[in-house]
Amino acid sequence: MGFAVGPGQTDPPRALQARSTDLKAETPVTPRRLIIEKNGTREIYEILEDSLVIGRDDSADLTLDDRKISRHHVEIRRTGSVLTVRDLESSNGTTVNGRDVRRITELHRGDVVGVGDLRIFIDAAGQAAPTPVVAAPAPTTMPPAPSEDAPAIGARGGRRSHRSSTAILAASVAVVLAVGWFIAKDHLGSASGDTSPVTDGNPPVEEVANGPDSPGTNTNDLTDVLPAASDPADLTRDFELAVLDERFENAWSLLHRLHQHRSGPLKNQLDAAMAEALTETVAEANRLKSSLGTTVASRFLNMRLKDFPDQSTAHTELTGLLLEFGPRPKRKPEVEVVNNDPSGPSASKVSSRDPAKTTEVRKPKPLATDVMDKAEKALDLGDAALRDRKLDVAASHFDEVVSLLESYAGPHRFRRRAERQLRVVGAKVAFVDGLVAAVGIDPSALGRIPHLPGQSGAVQKIDRDAIVFASQGKPVKLAWRVVPLRAMVAICTKARLDPKFMVDASRVLREYGAGDEADKILIRAVKRDKEQKPRIDQALADARHMPLPEQGFTLIDDKWFSPRELARKRLNDTIDAAVAAIEDDDPAARKDAIEVLMGLGDSARSSLHRALLMRKAILKERLGKSKSAKALGELGGQRTKLDEARDFALKLIFDTAKYPYPYRPPAASQEAYALYREHQPIVDERVTAVRKIWEDPREINLADRIHDIVKEIKEVNDAIRDAAFGEPTEDPAPWLMHLPNKGVKITIRNIANSAQDRQRIDTSDIVMAKNARSPSEAHRGESAQCRITNDYRIMMGRWAVRLYDPLIRASHGHCNDMSTRGFFSHTSPVEGKRTPSDRIRKEGMNPVGASENIAINGGPQGAHNAWVHSPGHHRNILGRAWRLMGPGNVGRYWCQNFCVSDRNADKPAEDEKDDEDK
Repeated sequence: MGFAVGPGQTDPPRALQARSTDLKAETPVTPRRLIIEKNGTREIYEILEDSLVIGRDDSADLTLDDRKISRHHVEIRRTGSVLTVRDLESSNGTTVNGRDVRRITELHRGDVVGVGDLRIFIDAAGQAAPTPVVAAPAPTTMPPAPSEDAPAIGARGGRRSHRSSTAILAASVAVVLAVGWFIAKDHLGSASGDTSPVTDGNPPVEEVANGPDSPGTNTNDLTDVLPAASDPADLTRDFELAVLDERFENAWSLLHRLHQHRSGPLKNQLDAAMAEALTETVAEANRLKSSLGTTVASRFLNMRLKDFPDQSTAHTELTGLLLEFGPRPKRKPEVEVVNNDPSGPSASKVSSRDPAKTTEVRKPKPLATDVMDKAEKALDLGDAALRDRKLDVAASHFDEVVSLLESYAGPHRFRRRAERQLRVVGAKVAFVDGLVAAVGIDPSALGRIPHLPGQSGAVQKIDRDAIVFASQGKPVKLAWRVVPLRAMVAICTKARLDPKFMVDASRVLREYGAGDEADKILIRAVKRDKEQKPRIDQALADARHMPLPEQGFTLIDDKWFSPRELARKRLNDTIDAAVAAIEDDDPAARKDAIEVLMGLGDSARSSLHRALLMRKAILKERLGKSKSAKALGELGGQRTKLDEARDFALKLIFDTAKYPYPYRPPAASQEAYALYREHQPIVDERVTAVRKIWEDPREINLADRIHDIVKEIKEVNDAIRDAAFGEPTEDPAPWLMHLPNKGVKITIRNIANSAQDRQRIDTSDIVMAKNARSPSEAHRGESAQCRITNDYRIMMGRWAVRLYDPLIRASHGHCNDMSTRGFFSHTSPVEGKRTPSDRIRKEGMNPVGASENIAINGGPQGAHNAWVHSPGHHRNILGRAWRLMGPGNVGRYWCQNFCVSDRNADKPAEDEKDDEDK
């Protein structure tokens, strides 16, 4: 349902145009607009479309800024001439004329819908807006009203804001007067009847009998009123409170919003609570059946069925028990509409298949034992009398409820509600008496009080029925039920009430929806008289529709907290303090805070997750602002180019088709030789490109704080994983996340792009240092040959190989055999040393993988150059799995043996594998 007022109107809108009105000739009209009131400010919206979703979320058709309103709180729908309201499983519920909306409910002109702290009045566009009743033979018409400039509400899905404006306030004045007129008719008779004012010896006064500013009677039976939840932490806490209060339908809805309705700890908690409640319900139903009969027991089961979700096992079992107690209940229609029109039938049902067809449903005659029906009827009558300020009548009806249920063994929620309403009745009487006692014989001492839109004046007289103001030179008498909120707040604030009457004043203000003002008055009362604390606790418990807590309420920072709210506040304070500690630069404080939040369980999970993500974002921002980090980013770009050049060269080196071995005839064909001659220069060119980048001279000194930031980012990542929040958000650039140790200058040769890369670089540095420090059995030439090989392997992205004595002895022995016996081959004529594997095993090794290169050359560098120009030998040198090496040299003969590890070694060699399969 959309609402709009034409932005370009120059004439008064038809809804507010002046015309004469014959009240007797009035015919029923369809509700056509809403009047939304909060804190004394009203806005008017025309009804233009057939469906309107009201809520706090931007996706709602009408967005209202109120924490007590859920994201999608209530839907108002128009079907033909019928206007209905449906609560969308909101956290705090919806009321119509003070009664909870538990199903689709029909709305009529004059109804008041309660949503959070807002009141929505249902009005009819096209009605005249006459002036209030005055001391004259007939009413006068209202002068033309200015054009309404209400916010336009267009298509579904767009953002709608609830804001006040001067034009809206002007239009609201006319609506206030119009509604006051129509209700005044019921109080005074008809427009043509006796409208003579009551003078009591005073000049003629203007009397207003009712109006939309009059308070409604809130009769919600919610056991707790909590703000609408938006994030998982709030939803979880609201879920736990709903389970504790046995509001299982609400808890089920919250489970869906938490995406735990299929499985999880919260689902298990709800199932256990419903199972326990089911056991108690079945026991109570059987007791009622044996003592009061199946009818009362069935009524009790029907009532309890509403507390359990339709999908739950408890609902199914209770339905089965209900069938055992009596005949199968009639199937509910697809859409049921309860008629709240006091002048119409008591109830009606409208099928969704024929929305325009409305049929009256006659209620069955109550049975003598149907105590609950009698109590509910008496409650309704009492609420109606209280709204009309017929206090004696209201008290009698509420007393009847208490009397009916005094010895009743079933649920007592109706009795609790009646007792609350009796306290409200008493407060309304006591407040006026206290006010009279406070102002004495001079009510004008209260000063000027705003009592009508745009008017304020001194108080002339106060009694139990009305209050008389001096307004524009003449007295104006307002019945208490139509005294506007702003006037009540001003009176309660200015009057020097006795503390005990302040408690009563708070109840009266709360009936107006002025909860904040009521709380302030209670704070003043307890500060002046601490003996009023028990009455204050009762007033606060009634305001929250909850039983009086044994510990009472606690005042902290000028706010009242119930024990449950206090526990929730302390939980929130603990969470907030821990979240703040996570943002601290002290590592110990961060660690303790994370442990605290994880220990709090589901209630703090989302807060912990948000805090960790926020901390990581802050750390990433700090890194981004560092000058050395920017320089490291440039070097990281060079590292990317280095990796690309390495891949490009290795791809050809390990291409056995383009770069074949053997390649010399007669062992190979001429075609193989031609391929070799074609691609060896290309290999050299690509290796030279790698070496050019490798020799980049840049060095970067990183401040220790950069290392500390990176370390903390890793700690945050670990905490996110430990808490099962999934994978962390994106990290900074990899070369920032995988730095060398503090104090080490960063160059192209030690910058890493992954954890595996960091391990390869650091381990290779350790191996190179150990080879230089302890060459073991290798002589100088052999040690140099190993260093040359490692320099080349590291440049090409391979792990450095460690000098290994058994391999050194095998290679050196083979060089000696070739030199003394005059042969040059991998196959030896020496017995027991025929193959490389034989020679290695002869030295006591049990190798994992093995490879051998031999050459005749003048030195270690010459032998290396020969090998990297022979495809097979080149690939042997760059084998990615090698970790051990044994160089050998005798005269001009050179040999090198590689392997992965030695199974016979007491201490296994490093068995790390490269992160990429070249």
